[in-house]
Amino acid sequence: MKSVLLQLSMAIEKEDYSTIYNYKDQLYKLKIYYERQHKLLQGYEKDPQKLQENSGFIISWIEDLDKILSLSL
Repeated sequence: MKSVLLQLSMAIEKEDYSTIYNYKDQLYKLKIYYERQHKLLQGYEKDPQKLQENSGFIISWIEDLDKILSLSL
């Protein structure tokens, strides 16, 4: 997994859209996973401050994936 992330990081820096495109299905699945985690967090975390903080992390990951996925179109 670490090598895949390294390859994707390098592809994004080099604007190598074909490499990003090759991983689009996995990236989409990761986005769905994070969306599910965000939904589960809403029912789990009772501390409003922690909920907001942790939701912000997950939402930023989802937004990052959206940006990366838009490059692979």
